[in-house]
Amino acid sequence: MNLLLSPHNDDETLFVAYTCLRYKPLVLVCLRSFIEADWPNGPTWEVREKETAAACEIFGCSYAQ
Repeated sequence: MNLLLSPHNDDETLFVAYTCLRYKPLVLVCLRSFIEADWPNGPTWEVREKETAAACEIFGCSYAQ
């Protein structure tokens, strides 16, 4: 089994999309994006996790937070 450790949501999409497409790893996101909820009109961690889940579905990867 391949494992990809992503520091926080969106890193798997922005920086290792090709690796995800090619090797189909289990993507493990290590940290929740709590800080963004403090930004004016910033996305919440729930939104970021849904985005990660959608990206991993496109990549054909499993995902865990």
